[in-house]
Amino acid sequence: MRRLTTIMLSHFHRHHLAFESLLIFEDQSEIPRFDLARLPDVGGEVVSSLESSADLGRKLLQRAA
Repeated sequence: MRRLTTIMLSHFHRHHLAFESLLIFEDQSEIPRFDLARLPDVGGEVVSSLESSADLGRKLLQRAA
């Protein structure tokens, strides 16, 4: 799923589609380094784990403002 997400986000960028992304990992430490290095290049904000609820809430509030 990670690679498909990376491919889709890259496609959006290449075709200049307007979008905003928020990458939320269940546990970022479980993602292979190669995949993890590429995702933030094409994605937007990142939340490293589901345990980071305060970080997620803050980023969602920023987007809603």
